[in-house]
Amino acid sequence: MRSVAFDFVFDNNQPLIVEICYGFGTKGIRNAPGFWDNNLNWHKDSFNPEQFMMESMLNEINNK
Repeated sequence: MRSVAFDFVFDNNQPLIVEICYGFGTKGIRNAPGFWDNNLNWHKDSFNPEQFMMESMLNEINNK
């Protein structure tokens, strides 16, 4: 997938996924405390999801 968003809620400290979507708004992401990489390592840093998608697409094109 080039794009996926997971919406979570917490029930007594238990995270639950309530929605999975191919599209997402960027306003909330700009305020996110970090992101997960492809190896499921947490990075406490800001990020630009559009840049990640473009890098992934360009890497795929260059590797063909």
